[in-house]
Amino acid sequence: MKTMLTIVCAILLGVPLHCRARPVYGDMEFDLRDGHYGQRRIFLSSGAMFRANVSRTGVYRTKALRKLGGVKWKFATENSVHSSPSIQDGVLYCGSQDGHLYAIDIGTGEQKWKFKTGKGVYSSPAVTGKMVYVGSMDRTFYAVDVESGTEKWRFETGGVVTQSAMVFEGTVYFTSCDGNFYALDERTGREQWRFTTPSSSSSPAIYNGTAYFKSHNDGLYAVDLATRKQKWNFSMGKGGTPPAVVDGVVYIGNSDGHMYAIDASTGKLKWKYKTGGLSYTSPVVDGGIAVMGASDESETPFILAVDTETGKLKWTFDKPDNHIGAPVSAGGVVYFTCGDRYVYALEMSTGKELWKFEAAQGPNGSPAVADGIVYFGCTDKHIYALGGEERAEEDNVEEPNKEK
Repeated sequence: MKTMLTIVCAILLGVPLHCRARPVYGDMEFDLRDGHYGQRRIFLSSGAMFRANVSRTGVYRTKALRKLGGVKWKFATENSVHSSPSIQDGVLYCGSQDGHLYAIDIGTGEQKWKFKTGKGVYSSPAVTGKMVYVGSMDRTFYAVDVESGTEKWRFETGGVVTQSAMVFEGTVYFTSCDGNFYALDERTGREQWRFTTPSSSSSPAIYNGTAYFKSHNDGLYAVDLATRKQKWNFSMGKGGTPPAVVDGVVYIGNSDGHMYAIDASTGKLKWKYKTGGLSYTSPVVDGGIAVMGASDESETPFILAVDTETGKLKWTFDKPDNHIGAPVSAGGVVYFTCGDRYVYALEMSTGKELWKFEAAQGPNGSPAVADGIVYFGCTDKHIYALGGEERAEEDNVEEPNKEK
């Protein structure tokens, strides 16, 4: 049973930033009073959480990497890296299957500190001004000081913690494979409340004071953070990805072979698009386009883009021949990792390939982008930073339509 729960949570793995008044995420001021983006644009390099912001849109409001030079640096861990990086104040935070959470200077690629957990770290860190929050396969959720790397508190759950946390108005929210959605005090780790589902759940997204997450054996849940009660549940098949919420619509892929668009207030279906096989990554949603990884009837992976208003297909990218990681975007460019050993960059509006980079083994997770640098973890036990500088001789960079 423990093995099965671990597998289920790994499938759901797709992995916050907190201020007291009006914190900033990505390039938009975030209004805590109603959970919506405000109008004043404040340009920062990156969000410090899984998929860039509290709504998990996957959009980094930062300079794009349109032309790849090569590896800026790579950092060696002691095991494969499935965690997705988070970046704050010039420091990258990322977990490894060696059981450590790492803090790395993004300018030099040198270690600032590492924190030891009991087992591997799949979950992606959520970073505040003073703390880093991360879950581990040892069934424990940790709060770590950002400066010293020392433990501030820990909270034990009944299952492995592979999904990524969210910090919102002084509360840390995360799910565990024990079937619970937890709310803890960010300073003390004391449990405030929990919401129980029939099975493990995805990383949550927050929009308009509501948390949205997919239960593996059940539907998509909307839970009001003020009342702590379920607002609605949208029934769909087993599996599912961490949702993204944009302009009052929840976008989510599911293993029943569909991408769904669901009204965030009512839980009513707006449209669904059939991919043919699995829809197994979180979508990145920006500029009226939702892009995600899926597979067709023959289980061949591909990337697809759907118009968010109509639910109609805009383009597909069919080159990947292995599992695809959850895509992100920056400056109109989509980035994603693939089990075929490549990281890809595509034009978001057309799906045109801009570049691809070959790693020694399969890249993992969802990349992070900051100031024209793309960061990701890899099965080869390294964390990479890809930049636009003149390439090094050993860098495995390929231009489109050129064979090795």
